Amino acid sequence: MRFTFVFAFLIPLCAVGQNTLLQEDFESGIPLSYSIIDNDGLNVANAVSEFTAAWIPYEEPGNNSNHCAASTSFFEPVGVSDRWLILPQLSLGGFGNSISWEARSHDPSFPDSYLVMVSTTDDQLVSFTDTIGYVQEEYDAWTFRSVDLSTEGYDGQNIYVAFINHTYDGFKLYLDNITVTTDDPAGIQDLTIDVTVYPNPTADFITIKSEYTIELNEILDLKGNLLIKEKESKLDLLHLTPGIYFLRSISQGRSALTKIVKY
Repeated sequence: MRFTFVFAFLIPLCAVGQNTLLQEDFESGIPLSYSIIDNDGLNVANAVSEFTAAWIPYEEPGNNSNHCAASTSFFEPVGVSDRWLILPQLSLGGFGNSISWEARSHDPSFPDSYLVMVSTTDDQLVSFTDTIGYVQEEYDAWTFRSVDLSTEGYDGQNIYVAFINHTYDGFKLYLDNITVTTDDPAGIQDLTIDVTVYPNPTADFITIKSEYTIELNEILDLKGNLLIKEKESKLDLLHLTPGIYFLRSISQGRSALTKIVKY
């Protein structure tokens, strides 16, 4: 039985610029900046003797125009794979951070499972204490997965992300098109205003204070839709559903964006 755990959705933010922190399709192999660790020490079966490392660059079977990263869990004698692919350090933005990838098992009769874990300190295996994804028996067709790193609480942090093939007696696991993005408000605004917003999180009202004369306050949803537009320094959010919003405060052509949590 397949079971998928921890799947968040990608949030398209139309009102802010989006930066790509990492984008890897493995067409030129696995970058040297990635760490590859064989933590099981098991011997691969003769049928998969090409797997001389925990993860290797691989030509997708039946599609020689596409390359990916691949790992095996087919051992002699059988055992549980523990094979790590660790991304280089990622410096996340203040909000709107996400990671996505595509994965597939080679053989539906021997599907592979894997974990996606995060370290907020370094790339040592013992430091990966947060599991943000677990896919038990990945499908044999390419499947898009994503996790909202902001919802997971990693905004503004330097993190490492690891993909770990963790399978008992499977076959081959393929990984491709890893993308990490963050939303960059500097793409549309001059962040020169210091504003204070309280309470935040809030259940009803927020009050905005600044040394600048604020001409306009706007509340945007995660899709960039304008929900509230007021000149007042106290805004009523009572009618909004619980979630994450953004306050844009504007003064003499300058503005600042503040994340607001409504509960």
